[in-house]
Amino acid sequence: MRVFYGFFLIAAVCLAQAPEPRIAFDAIHHDFGRVLRGQKVSHKYKAANNGDAPLQIKEIQVSCGCSSAILGQRSLLPGESTFIEVQYDSSGDIGAIRKGIDVILSDPANPTVGLTFEANVVREVMPSRTVVFFDAVPRSGSASETIRLESGIGQTVTVKEIKVPVPYLECEQQLIGNDVLLDVKINGKLIPKHASKGQDVLIVHTTSCHDPILRFNIFWETASPIIVSPKQVTWSAPSGSELRASVAIAHSSDLPFRMLKAKSTSRYIKAINIGKHSAAKHTIIIVMTAKTKPGMYREKLTMNLDDPNQSILEIDVIAALR
Repeated sequence: MRVFYGFFLIAAVCLAQAPEPRIAFDAIHHDFGRVLRGQKVSHKYKAANNGDAPLQIKEIQVSCGCSSAILGQRSLLPGESTFIEVQYDSSGDIGAIRKGIDVILSDPANPTVGLTFEANVVREVMPSRTVVFFDAVPRSGSASETIRLESGIGQTVTVKEIKVPVPYLECEQQLIGNDVLLDVKINGKLIPKHASKGQDVLIVHTTSCHDPILRFNIFWETASPIIVSPKQVTWSAPSGSELRASVAIAHSSDLPFRMLKAKSTSRYIKAINIGKHSAAKHTIIIVMTAKTKPGMYREKLTMNLDDPNQSILEIDVIAALR
């Protein structure tokens, strides 16, 4: 028994002292810092075999199509070193990014090592937003919004030209440090009377090589001159009985207008007190007939007006009949 015990002990010692490769990197993370969008950058990670057996770099797996890797040497003898160069294309990114690659090795202690890198991808000119919304623009007044053109490279943003597509929009610029502040204004008095909402594109030309043309979508909607109260008629009641609701309709500027006709999406709903007399305020009665069957109804009542700024008025009618 002592002979066998000594044999196994010697074998275990030999196995424990068997030569093995050992990978060592000078660093496993790299920060590219600020990178201009579209710029291609690279970094070399130094890898060494600190073991006492040959090391094989079997495979390198990249995390996305924006990065690639170049291996200097696949097989390393003890004491040898090589590099793994990571190349990153920032064309598809913006802002703070963090990516990496996996290195597959023959090192039994570290079969996979992750190498990571980060960057802050910026544009030469970085707009604070590309879409502007103007809600409830008064017909008798104006509204304004601002867009900041921030410098991503620490140099002054220069705007060569601003193209305003319509007469009711205007845009002025103001230099604040290296940035430009665009003041976009919409004039409700110049909006065509037949238009209540729309979309326009503001184009800004800069001296930037990478961002020479900036486009901004401008969405707007005018304030309704006709005020409806309530804006929605809602009923929850047993079926078989006639339902009525009073709705007040008035002009916000106290100007007289006529209600010409009304049309409903349901034959069970109608409006009465629709007269052709002119007044600044009207009161109508919306009726749901007793013949309406049980169920859930979502209908719309459309009225034609002779107001020059609003010719159509819609009122939602919702009913839950038991």
